[in-house]
Amino acid sequence: CLIFSNSIFGQLNSDKFKLLENLNKLNFAESENIGYAGTLGKTRIEFDSIKSKFNNNDLIYISKNLSAPLKLYSSIELVHRNDNRIFDIYKFYKTNKYEIEYHSGDTNIGMKRISDLIFEEFENLLNKKKIVEKTKSDLENGYVNEVYKKNSEDFVKYGTEYLDKVITKKFYLIYSKIQKLETK
Repeated sequence: CLIFSNSIFGQLNSDKFKLLENLNKLNFAESENIGYAGTLGKTRIEFDSIKSKFNNNDLIYISKNLSAPLKLYSSIELVHRNDNRIFDIYKFYKTNKYEIEYHSGDTNIGMKRISDLIFEEFENLLNKKKIVEKTKSDLENGYVNEVYKKNSEDFVKYGTEYLDKVITKKFYLIYSKIQKLETK
């Protein structure tokens, strides 16, 4: 059982809380890309610009106690950081069917469960890995037009560097536990 209590994880100090003030007032979250042509969502940009200032315990606290978008964004960041506690957060949100207004692409999807969005983040990372591997294969086999070669090489280099840090044995262990709950 996951207990959401300030006494277990403490509270954020005032400097960290001030960084979250604007996002804590919102009642909706955005995907990485929204609007026409997949422009970056403002709330995601804002969270991404400050997330490095928070340790995993801070993110756990945020995922349990602050606004709906912060619950989602901090949970997604915990996926990227391979924190085992994301499983308990996922389980809590799956059991309690906690929903959030979620904007994705150029449409408003409406209400989505945070647990579904956490699960989708695992799958999105795995799909990104497949795309990087396919691009790498295309480069090696000469299937990439010279005009796009440099961009494709950079994409493979930086994509591989990042995804190799995130998609580890620990990532797969957490993902497999979540998959078992997802199929129930």
